[in-house]
Amino acid sequence: MTYSQRVEEGLQRWRDSLGDLLDILADNSTNRSLEALREGYVEMLQLHPVEDGVDVFETSLGGVPTLVVRPPGEPRGHLMYFHGGAYLFGAARGYLGLASRLAIAGQVTVHLPDYRLAPEHPYPTPILDCVDAYAGLLASGADPARIAFCGDSAGGALTVSVMAHARDRGWPSPAGGTAISPWCDLTHEGETMRTRHGIDPLCAKEALDLQAAAFLGGADPRSWDASPVNANLEGLPPILVQIGDA
Repeated sequence: MTYSQRVEEGLQRWRDSLGDLLDILADNSTNRSLEALREGYVEMLQLHPVEDGVDVFETSLGGVPTLVVRPPGEPRGHLMYFHGGAYLFGAARGYLGLASRLAIAGQVTVHLPDYRLAPEHPYPTPILDCVDAYAGLLASGADPARIAFCGDSAGGALTVSVMAHARDRGWPSPAGGTAISPWCDLTHEGETMRTRHGIDPLCAKEALDLQAAAFLGGADPRSWDASPVNANLEGLPPILVQIGDA
């Protein structure tokens, strides 16, 4: 099997795991519940194996259940990873494979907050859970100069919004962060929503609008921490933003 075929197979598994999402969010007739979809999505993510040699355990940071992945040897710092999933699905246990590779590559302890999900816990609860988790990491004695943030999609937005919340509370900032394909504008009014329509194999405006509405629960999509393109970034540490062509 070629690399391209493996990529396409992985994308198809991703599509299949979310196949009923729009019907569920639109309250249309479906035989699948949101909880069942969430479980299937996590099972898909768990196809990525956990690297040998890491230590995985459960803890709580700021009252938020958190999975911790510790590399072999003495860690040099901490990475707080915010998982993606449109604030509606995804879970820390689905990201253990990725976290194990990041832990080994950076020789860091990776912390995966299991923040509460919408629509049961709409905006701003998932965001504030992650703010609380960072407060818990600081309270544990971790040196903020040796903490970095990272996240994908909704987690990429959390990388920015949690930093801004911390700054506004007068807390020390982490050393920096990486936002991977951040879902950072929930209005979806950007020009590329039209010019790139149909190119991305997983995301389309109609689907994103439904997911945003389920997360927001009637809140303004322009709220700065829901859409951190509207946030005041003054005083934040360096943030690397990574995107793909699609």
